[in-house]
Amino acid sequence: MIGEARRITYSYQGEEHSVTVRPPQDSTVADVWSIQINTQPAEYVSCIFGNDDLVLLRQGARQLRTYVQHVEGETQVFLHGQVYRLARRQPPNVDTTAHAGIGTTARSQKVLTAPMAGTIVKVQVHDGDSVQHRQLLAVLSAMKMEHSIIAPYEGKIRHVYNQEGDVVKGGAVIVEME
Repeated sequence: MIGEARRITYSYQGEEHSVTVRPPQDSTVADVWSIQINTQPAEYVSCIFGNDDLVLLRQGARQLRTYVQHVEGETQVFLHGQVYRLARRQPPNVDTTAHAGIGTTARSQKVLTAPMAGTIVKVQVHDGDSVQHRQLLAVLSAMKMEHSIIAPYEGKIRHVYNQEGDVVKGGAVIVEME
């Protein structure tokens, strides 16, 4: 990790937590990282990578030994005799969520966002339009590719936030549905 802070959100036993990791600011202290969990004060931890997936973490005089390995798309952390499995949250599958029924993820997905920064090259709907499941709503051009924004379920367009030619940031709301 070079340069900037990274924020990671994870869920553990039903609770959401936020961890901010900042790389060393001082080049003379290469292995000391600033780590902030939720709103607690930042702590400084040094990290040493050893053989056989060993990772030593040091905070002041305290040292913690853990093992980290990647197995089948997840990261496994062995700490204090327990295994913690970390996996990236996968975006919802349009077909699965759309057929899951009312009150599920598909129906609760009211806003459709840009998957990355880019330019809106096509808008196919207007406020108040009724749309079918998987109907094309807008097209985003990013990194020399076009990304389709499609309706995850049959419904009505509450608001279209952008028009053709608009440049948007990743995560920007493109369309809101009812």
